[in-house]
Amino acid sequence: SQYVPSGAKRKARSKPAGCSLANYLPCSMSPSKIGGRASWTKKELLENPFWGIVLSDAELAELDSALQFTKTCDPPIEWGEKGEHDAGKVPLNVSQANFPLQLVAQRMQAVAEELEHGAGAVMIQNIPVSEYSIDDLAVIYLGMSSYLGSVVLQSSSGLRSKSRGFGMPLGFIRAEMTGKTPLDGKQANNYFRLHTDRCDVISLLSVRTASQGGLARIASAVAIHDAMVELAPHLVPKLHGPVPRIWEAGTISLPIWDRLEDGRFTTQISPSYIENAQYVEGVPKLDTDTIEAIDMIEEIGVELGHTFLQEPGMMTFLNNHTVYHGRTAWKHDETPESRDGV
Repeated sequence: SQYVPSGAKRKARSKPAGCSLANYLPCSMSPSKIGGRASWTKKELLENPFWGIVLSDAELAELDSALQFTKTCDPPIEWGEKGEHDAGKVPLNVSQANFPLQLVAQRMQAVAEELEHGAGAVMIQNIPVSEYSIDDLAVIYLGMSSYLGSVVLQSSSGLRSKSRGFGMPLGFIRAEMTGKTPLDGKQANNYFRLHTDRCDVISLLSVRTASQGGLARIASAVAIHDAMVELAPHLVPKLHGPVPRIWEAGTISLPIWDRLEDGRFTTQISPSYIENAQYVEGVPKLDTDTIEAIDMIEEIGVELGHTFLQEPGMMTFLNNHTVYHGRTAWKHDETPESRDGV
């Protein structure tokens, strides 16, 4: 993938004077591109057969059969308590043992391979959401996910919000308030910049869309890295150095870009947590180059990546080590006939 900058702002970016990378890299070293299948543009993603998988009639029938099995299995499916304003109940113990699959299991093995060693982004486009209740969809969703790996309980970044699914196998994404800053753990309809979540893979099944807005955004972190190597190589080391961010009850400094023990690229970023950490006493202030580098992640990612409406029935899987995700704001209407807050 090659990134060609567009717009005067990028062309006018400052260049380092002399060897300004001395604190990060020896003068003889320069950041290099990573490339590979994990580096992709929107065009390349849309040409990838793993983006837009259509399950066969036999696979859909197998999902339904597995769902019916869960209704009579022993031990039975356990359910979390449903509150007055909850979108649905959450099944607590769905696994391969009580959601038996063969054809779809093979499909999910291929999905896992693509997530780990390919583009890191997969979309199944035809889960028949209109044919099932929210509770049944939760079982199908977790049942399929169990064939990818271990289901990680939801975290709400310290908010401990039940609506966000804290401590549960899944959460329901829906607006409970308007505004840029969620209050009391409520979910807002605000814009999310490109970021990662703190698990290996994040998935999302669309049940319905908002009446306006709510577009999904995804971008290859590797492609963004390689574009920055070409466009602003003096900024790349800033993202490999420690950057403080809010972390559970305190702060922690971690690189935004790093390498795993086997040499593979990995990333971790939530821009708002980095910004909020700047208000914590004792946290070092970010320099202008680091701030510019962080801003460039969003800028390049929006241009290179894919912005789309996740239609009902689309089920996406993203590798948090190599793919960023975000969303646009959506309309929130609390009137009884509206579907925005449901």
